[in-house]
Amino acid sequence: MIKFVSILVTLVLLNFTAPEVINHVRIDDVKVEFSEKAIGIESGQPIFPRITKVWVSNPTEEKYKLYFNEEEKELADEKIEISGLDPGTYTLMILASKNSKEEKRTVGFTIQ
Repeated sequence: MIKFVSILVTLVLLNFTAPEVINHVRIDDVKVEFSEKAIGIESGQPIFPRITKVWVSNPTEEKYKLYFNEEEKELADEKIEISGLDPGTYTLMILASKNSKEEKRTVGFTIQ
């Protein structure tokens, strides 16, 4: 019992506590989903058929910026849909910044 208390006190003194996520940006929570399966891969990017819809879901409902082929949007809703895409290559960049911390994630795909 004394060893347990000694270890517990040592852990508290060394500040081994649960990490704070209050100020941390959680860009991994943002999910990009496609309505269709990829029909191939070209230059390392998946190729989807023209009828594909893209959903960007944001379960935490934090504010993120989306850059979809250089067009800036704000993602504050739980889910947005991008549909009616013409054939071509698209780049979707998700940018999160909070308290001078910035994270970004890029998703590239082609519509054929």
